[in-house]
Formats: sequence, structure tokens, C-alpha cells
Amino acid sequence: FPSHDRKQAKDRDGNKCAICGRTEYLEVHHIKHKADGGTDDLDNLITLCDCCHIDKHRGESIAHLMVSKAAEHYF
Repeated sequence: FPSHDRKQAKDRDGNKCAICGRTEYLEVHHIKHKADGGTDDLDNLITLCDCCHIDKHRGESIAHLMVSKAAEHYF
């Protein structure tokens, strides 16, 4: 997807990982993969750090990752 879409996604997400809040090693990821019918629209893009991006590709859903990371702050 175009670099301006990456920049818009990072800006929208506060230039940090939308899951853990990390600000280094950021990548923009498709929430729904293009192979599964996802688009390059901004609402289908999310900023992730390299670690959360790897977790996502291991099959973790975005929602599950967000809940797991949030729970770490409380327990």
C-alpha cells in the first residue's frame, strides 16, 4: 500500500503500537489480510511493533492481543 497510507495509519495510532504502545520498530499491518478480502483502506490498517506483528501472524486476533496486553498492566 502507498507510503502516505502508512503515514496516515501511524499518525492516527499516535506513532505507537496500537496493542502495546511501543514506539520503536513500527510496521503498518492489514487487520483483515488482502488474501481474505481486506483492503488498503485506512480503517483496515493498524500500526504494530515488530513483536505484536509477529504475534498477529502466529494467528492471534487483534482483539485477543489487545486484551492480553491490557491484562498485563493489571496483573
